[in-house]
Amino acid sequence: MDSAEAIRRSTKKGIEQAKAWAKKDEEEALAKIKREREQSPEGLFVALDDEAETSTHVALTTLSSDPYAGLHSAKKRVRENVETDEKPKASFGPAKKAAKKGGVLKNVQMINSRTTEQGAEWYDTVDLKQTYSRGDMQDLKYLYTLVNNAKKDAADGKDLTQTLSKIRQRLQQMEFYTSLSPILVKKSGLLDDGGLRLVFENRVQDVDFPRDIRADADILFRKWMSGQIDPHLFRGIVTKTGTAKEDRGFKSHSIQPDFAGKVSCNYVGAGNLVNGQWWPLQMCAKRDGAHGEVEAGIHGQKDNGAYSVVISGGGYANVDNGNSVKYCGTQGNENSPSAGTNLMLKAYESQHSLRVLRSASLPASNAYRPARGLRYDGLYNIISYEILDQSTAMYRFSLSRLEEQDPIRSSGEGTIPSNAQILELNKIREQIG
Repeated sequence: MDSAEAIRRSTKKGIEQAKAWAKKDEEEALAKIKREREQSPEGLFVALDDEAETSTHVALTTLSSDPYAGLHSAKKRVRENVETDEKPKASFGPAKKAAKKGGVLKNVQMINSRTTEQGAEWYDTVDLKQTYSRGDMQDLKYLYTLVNNAKKDAADGKDLTQTLSKIRQRLQQMEFYTSLSPILVKKSGLLDDGGLRLVFENRVQDVDFPRDIRADADILFRKWMSGQIDPHLFRGIVTKTGTAKEDRGFKSHSIQPDFAGKVSCNYVGAGNLVNGQWWPLQMCAKRDGAHGEVEAGIHGQKDNGAYSVVISGGGYANVDNGNSVKYCGTQGNENSPSAGTNLMLKAYESQHSLRVLRSASLPASNAYRPARGLRYDGLYNIISYEILDQSTAMYRFSLSRLEEQDPIRSSGEGTIPSNAQILELNKIREQIG
């Protein structure tokens, strides 16, 4: 999408301008954009990294090939993608987002898309006298059958491809079993030493589980053990949608204030995350302690620096090569680095790693782009930085992925999001519109 088209789609006010600019060449369009930015403090552009969080205001969303982008919010914003090693042009990134005027929905309808919830320490307090369905128990325990089949086939020297594929599929489906309950999980023994641990610790005799299967078993184990056996992707998330005529179709998402499963994002390292972990919304990534901003691409604390970044579209001069990334900070004012850039500089000074997530708003040409939502792709170190534009204090940081991590799950049988995850996201879209 060129700059004129992006402006046209980002605001109704830019429609007439976009029609005129479309007839001009790129240099004239960029010059006009620059003049208008200087003349109007509010501007017509939307930045990706507004660090203000909102739960009652209308959120802005991503323009991408994702047909479910409406789940992020209903009001679209520009995310112009740059993927080149050539010297970036113009301002190297979108202008700062202007403060919104009002934006509060006049009439709000609450949508409760969650199902059940369990608090911490649940596993040791399950009432073993509860009843449960024998069929549901067999569904859970079928994983044992598949693992035993793999063990037998390995001992007999048979090819494990088909059996491993069944195990992979079963693990991805188990996350969304609607019949899950504390007593089922407890009685299944999947969280005991002889359950999921056998898979993600690779302790089944003669069987070498692929790393993506081990990761999926690990993700499921951590999720359930923390008490989050609610299979809903939006567990703990409250969705608000406007019902007034002018607000119809507008949505915003926030974390339920008393949700027991919320995890702090203010820490260095991977924490309880597993490579390849996935979320449909950035709000969900915040809920699970992956990235602490609802829209901003950089999260951290002033004294400690950045903890995590999201690689997405949005007009920044980023270059994504998978294990190495050139990642832009945000524009500052009067030669003074922005808050986000200062967080990155502090992390570079401290030499601590960053959690890196990739967004579906990346261009389809990006080989590491998740098809939907956001995916956690491991830890990266900041090895250097450069100043692209001194007048706007635009810094670009070179990130290098730490060694001895599982590969980025962007291709092959272990691609994330999985078919099961996309199917669940489709169901939610149908539910909330």
